[in-house]
Amino acid sequence: MSKNGNGNGNGSKASRWFREMDEPRKWEDFYRRRWQYDKSVRTSHSVNCSGSCSWEVFVKNGMITWELQKTDWPQINDETPNYEPRGCQRGISASWYPYSPVRPKFPYVRGVLLDFWRAERKAGKDPVAAWASIVENPERSQKYRNARGKAGWRRTSWDEATEIIAAAKVYTIKKFGPDHLASFSPIPAMSMVSFLSGHRLSNLLGGTMLSFYEWYHDLPHVMPMIWGDQTDVHESADWYQGVYWIVMGSNLPMTRTADAHFASEHKYNGGKLVNLSPDYSDVTKFADLWVPVRPGTDTAFLMACIHVILQEERYTSKCSFADNEPVEKHERYWGKRLRSISIHGKRVKCNLFRRLSGQIINGDVNGAYNILAKAVPNAFAEGREGLALVPRSLAISRKC
Repeated sequence: MSKNGNGNGNGSKASRWFREMDEPRKWEDFYRRRWQYDKSVRTSHSVNCSGSCSWEVFVKNGMITWELQKTDWPQINDETPNYEPRGCQRGISASWYPYSPVRPKFPYVRGVLLDFWRAERKAGKDPVAAWASIVENPERSQKYRNARGKAGWRRTSWDEATEIIAAAKVYTIKKFGPDHLASFSPIPAMSMVSFLSGHRLSNLLGGTMLSFYEWYHDLPHVMPMIWGDQTDVHESADWYQGVYWIVMGSNLPMTRTADAHFASEHKYNGGKLVNLSPDYSDVTKFADLWVPVRPGTDTAFLMACIHVILQEERYTSKCSFADNEPVEKHERYWGKRLRSISIHGKRVKCNLFRRLSGQIINGDVNGAYNILAKAVPNAFAEGREGLALVPRSLAISRKC
């Protein structure tokens, strides 16, 4: 820059702070093109996640260019915090996966198994017989199973892959019965169509549908086996209304990132949180109590907790709810639990409860009401009249 000029030939108006350079600025187009787009669409990153976060994806020439987190989920009610913000680091980087060079786009079979299969098919055997010759041969069966976990994948065609799968299923049904088919399909949040098609196929064949919880380890593992359904629990917005949390086997800020804000918000609502974890995980920062159980002892710890509840708090099922008996230990209780009753001269096991008036009600209902009254003292502030005490069975017709 000249002493009396601005570097642009105008010596009368010099500047100390900037100057215009006579050089091309084409390089700026790179950044402009980086953020250009043809259209935007609304979507959610639902691969292996059920968060249903709302995203706006910007598309150029049919390809994802960038994403923007949206914050327009509707408010449920005035008593529950907003769902927003929803999103996580994994979600905002999800557009890298469709274009990743390591993304599988074709079917692959372990090379050992594929060689056995092709050899048997080349020998003229039908698909079911070919599969039988592999799995019924101890040496071959052990060899291809021992190859698991050691890579060795080989690309094949869709026709050949589906033929192997179909042959294995038909062989299993003929040999052991359809109930020996254990099926697994993508989680519903990932692809509802894929999930339902796999589920439907398993049902039509008479097979068993596995739970994907054991595969992802972010939800209650044995729930489907015990209760027959998956995640029949409150949704995350109800966490805010919780009184006492016990978090186990889940690191909410990592595994439920979009819902973790309810953990801190429920603290403002007067809730308490206990974290059972061998390490000081992220969710511990929300906890009132951290129980650093040793790895592998969490089940024993919870069984001990259940033992204490059953042994030291059995009074909840002994107190008479309908008579407003205080829910605490007494030397003598107003009502009486009935373990069996006489019907036509025969003793029949039951779980009933006789209150002061002599009325017999359901024992589980009596105990459940008492537990609620103990946990939430003002739950029945408006009175206990009209509450159901005896469950009724309903005869529901199958006819429309």
